[in-house]
Amino acid sequence: MLKYMLNNLFIFISGVLSGSLIAWFIMKQRASIYKKSTNQQINQFEEEAVLMKSNIADKEKHINTLTASVSEKDADIRISG
Repeated sequence: MLKYMLNNLFIFISGVLSGSLIAWFIMKQRASIYKKSTNQQINQFEEEAVLMKSNIADKEKHINTLTASVSEKDADIRISG
């Protein structure tokens, strides 16, 4: 009877340990996938930020050009007027 109980206890402990090992492995894989996904999102956001900065710089150049053009026309109007 004692041998039977010890055998069942051994089987139970083996099952718990193997289940824990499987759960740990699955969690490790999920963490790796999540980390890769997060890194891809960060890279995408950085690329978008660079594009937005470039777009802002282009708009600032355009505004400066328009401002200079308006200033020239304003000066022409003052001289002729």
